[in-house]
Amino acid sequence: MKQKLIALILISFFCSMKAQTFSIGGGLGWNVLMFDRSNELGATINFISSMSLNEIFAFDFRPGFTIAKDYFGGNLGGYLKIFPVEESAYLIIGMKWHWNRGDSRTGHGTRNDVFQLPTLGLGFKINVVSFELLYEKPYPDGLTWAYIFNQYYYAHNFNNILSLNIGLSFQL
Repeated sequence: MKQKLIALILISFFCSMKAQTFSIGGGLGWNVLMFDRSNELGATINFISSMSLNEIFAFDFRPGFTIAKDYFGGNLGGYLKIFPVEESAYLIIGMKWHWNRGDSRTGHGTRNDVFQLPTLGLGFKINVVSFELLYEKPYPDGLTWAYIFNQYYYAHNFNNILSLNIGLSFQL
């Protein structure tokens, strides 16, 4: 039964194959970092390289940089775009890694760590311009720390990130 399911998936994948296309571009994103008691705004700049596997699937590779008050550093993301209906609307599933630049002050600071961010989203593409709304769940969830009574405490519970991205990409 398992082999028949795998064969069916492979047959449908190869039947929908077209010539692979490559595109490159860049994007800007506006982020809302959500904590238990507050929100922060941030911005993201990404380089985007994309490869269309077929008419249904495309893979994006996005290195970039994020700037926010306590969330500052480099990003690296890999995303699968799924075009279920037509080539203009798509779903996004992927993973982003963020290398946060920590900052230490007397008694408190920002975590110097790598955050893993599973990502889900929706996108819409018009010619070379794309608009995306992404939801990211950070792990670990403590962004800032405090040193109180000889113990470290993570002061913020870092719950979610909502991002609105605008990108330009040109086919090679």
